[in-house]
Amino acid sequence: MEKKNLTAEELEALKTEFATLTLPESLQLDQSMYIPHVAHTVECLFDQARLYHNNPNMQGYIILLRRILDKLKGENG
Repeated sequence: MEKKNLTAEELEALKTEFATLTLPESLQLDQSMYIPHVAHTVECLFDQARLYHNNPNMQGYIILLRRILDKLKGENG
């Protein structure tokens, strides 16, 4: 997997995508990951992503946000 820094603009675009969705109270992301408080979790992940978006070694927050977004779009799409 290629490491890529995320720009502040790309991070804001990701946040805008989340704003278009109604977040559920909880989410079974996959077989091993259950998120009991989705809105709070997304907020915390964005807080961390803002701090580390330009560090290619700290992209886990962004990857998880994208996985949550893909799951929610799949369920609502």
